[in-house]
Amino acid sequence: MVWFAFITNGGEEIAIWNPLIRKYRKLPSEPIEKPPGFSNSWPISLAFGYDKHNDDYKVLRVVRFFNMDKPGKEFEVKVCSIRLQCWKKIEDQWPNKEWSICSDSVFSNGALHWLVAEEGQSPENIVAFDLATEKFWVIRVPIKAPTSCVTCLEVLEGQLCFIVIVDEMYNDVWLMKEYGEESSWTSIYKIEQGDVGSTFEYCKPLMCSKNNRKKILMEEFHRCRTYLIWYDIQKKIRKRVKIPKLPEVFQTVTCVGSLLLLDGDNVIDPTQKNNSRCDFVYARNESPSEHLNPLVKGVIY
Repeated sequence: MVWFAFITNGGEEIAIWNPLIRKYRKLPSEPIEKPPGFSNSWPISLAFGYDKHNDDYKVLRVVRFFNMDKPGKEFEVKVCSIRLQCWKKIEDQWPNKEWSICSDSVFSNGALHWLVAEEGQSPENIVAFDLATEKFWVIRVPIKAPTSCVTCLEVLEGQLCFIVIVDEMYNDVWLMKEYGEESSWTSIYKIEQGDVGSTFEYCKPLMCSKNNRKKILMEEFHRCRTYLIWYDIQKKIRKRVKIPKLPEVFQTVTCVGSLLLLDGDNVIDPTQKNNSRCDFVYARNESPSEHLNPLVKGVIY
């Protein structure tokens, strides 16, 4: 899959930025419609993926509403077709109104995924949204992590990857071998402090080596520095990957470069506009690729 970033002013105005060609395309403006009795909205989750059945890229927007004086929550889910350049409301209901999104979205097997949990609880479920059928469904995570742990969702070699992070102790990594089959969750490795020769907070798996799937390229995150490493699961050996001029702290995604967004009336080249600035939050779609593009969160001009 290709990699894009969202540019947004809070959810009603959204554009998609292609970092390869450094252009962004504005989506049609779409208001957030608060249901009766709810006065506030939770931060918006934006997700992006490819619907191969309809040959269409889609943006999903999820908004949670609440009222401090009343119990209960409501959700608004809308999807934008890039091909048709229009939004529509998804009538299929959010699976559980007590669940809040607690991870970035990931794209795998034609669906978008989020870790979800009730307030103050650890995630026990993944909510999936099929871009072709535009229906929600639920996947159980392989293990229930203690509430003191951090959990995250990634994609490794095109497969869902669930990670439990125990700060300064270990990362426990599970892979869903057969998509949609909860029984296929498999613990592929547990990387502990000392295995990589240094103290780390999180080792994000990026891709497996082509000639030896027992070696995994990782982003090793520390409090003040980030490294790329090859990690041998069997031998528990860490080897640094040296790339000149990388910043001390960065974030990585695996992606394939794309020339999409070259057509259409709403394509904008920010380098041709004076004094234009947009803060952005990123969304990612990951799939195995021999390309590794280090990207840094920040602003574009």
